[in-house]
Amino acid sequence: ATASEARAHAVPFELPQHAFWGYTEAWSGDDLVVRFKRPPDFAPAPKPALTGLRVVIDPGHSPDTGAIGPLGTIERDVNLDIALRLASRLRALGAIVTMTRSGDESVLLYDRPALAERLGADLLVSVHNNAPPDGTDPAASHGYSVYYFQPHSLALAQAIHDAYRAEIDIPDAGLHSGDLALVRPSAMPAVLTESAYITWPWEEMRLQDPSFRSRLAETMADGIERWAAAMRALET
Repeated sequence: ATASEARAHAVPFELPQHAFWGYTEAWSGDDLVVRFKRPPDFAPAPKPALTGLRVVIDPGHSPDTGAIGPLGTIERDVNLDIALRLASRLRALGAIVTMTRSGDESVLLYDRPALAERLGADLLVSVHNNAPPDGTDPAASHGYSVYYFQPHSLALAQAIHDAYRAEIDIPDAGLHSGDLALVRPSAMPAVLTESAYITWPWEEMRLQDPSFRSRLAETMADGIERWAAAMRALET
């Protein structure tokens, strides 16, 4: 269909909420059934805004190693360590946290967002560390970045990116829209973090430090909590 034909067939919806939280769609015979996600039942202040929210955390990779740094640091293992620290912090803030993996077990790529959708998660965060594409200069890539794809994921991605910028003393590699499997789901806000370039020795050494990994987890949690507080204020 042309753009004008698509606009002619657009169907407007009015939702009894202030923000768009996500949707799913499926065919039922000849009917397209669209289900819109309702806002979470936010706990009132002064409880943390994350209280009762269901969060799925995905430590990237496994069984594959992901990137490997020049000092031998394996991304899969660093991702898991940061994700476990993030899960602990979010649970302390009242969130109900599910991990897509808790060790080196094999988890297929598309099973990860499928788990979040099956659980009716309120948000999905995939934890990674970065490496430049093959054939590019590894010395040219540094810093943290955050990815999103669906428009309703932008506010969450922005909040986490802002927290990195305020709290992490490495270069800012940007906030990006990317058509990636872990941020493609439409059923909930979903983001993917790249905390550092594991292929850059100075940043790899930082990732080897448990205190830096804790700081990364706390930074992500701060961004997520600020986003949740803003969304609670909007909806209530």
